[in-house]
Amino acid sequence: MGGSSPGKFVKEVVVADENLITSIGPATPFPMVYKMAEVLGVDPSDVKEKTLYNFAKGK
Repeated sequence: MGGSSPGKFVKEVVVADENLITSIGPATPFPMVYKMAEVLGVDPSDVKEKTLYNFAKGK
């Protein structure tokens, strides 16, 4: 694997660092896109309410 460093597992649905945003799997499109919006400086709160994301407790 060359000079790559080992990863660290984090038990969260979506994780972001300075270079990468990733999610736990293919069933997490809404948390993933909301995290992407946050990283880009957009507040997704209004969209979360309109899509009933908060009502479903983000699941």
